[in-house]
Amino acid sequence: MEIVDDAYLIERFGLSKHFIAEHAPKWGAFSRPRKHILEEVERYLAALSQAKRDKYANIEIRKHANKQMVKSIVDEVFAKRALRQRTALVDQKKTQASPRTK
Repeated sequence: MEIVDDAYLIERFGLSKHFIAEHAPKWGAFSRPRKHILEEVERYLAALSQAKRDKYANIEIRKHANKQMVKSIVDEVFAKRALRQRTALVDQKKTQASPRTK
């Protein structure tokens, strides 16, 4: 169990003083000046990092799902349009082929 101070966290992890002040209570900083248990800081930073990765992975999954949904809607619209055009063409040929009676 290694006890470190703010300067060590700034140097080792590149954390800002503002970040340390904001998050130190969450990872259990103690005394004045602040001291930190290195293992707790590392565990907290790893959890924070994983939460961010999960958040962005979920965003990417949702984006992909939305793209797939839009693609399927567009494909469906084009399929219906093609069907209507074929139906109209068949109807037109039927009317031209049938003799007109007056």
